[in-house]
Amino acid sequence: MKNPPNGVKLVMEAVCIMLEKTPERKIDPSTQKPVLDYWPTSVRLL
Repeated sequence: MKNPPNGVKLVMEAVCIMLEKTPERKIDPSTQKPVLDYWPTSVRLL
């Protein structure tokens, strides 16, 4: 799943937070600020 629905991403982000998994930091191309991305961590967890 490269781009799941937003509900799936939200639930998996909550699971990662509960399990204390660290997110990846990525640079947002539009703002050039770092954002936390839980999806790659979620895929590894699954």
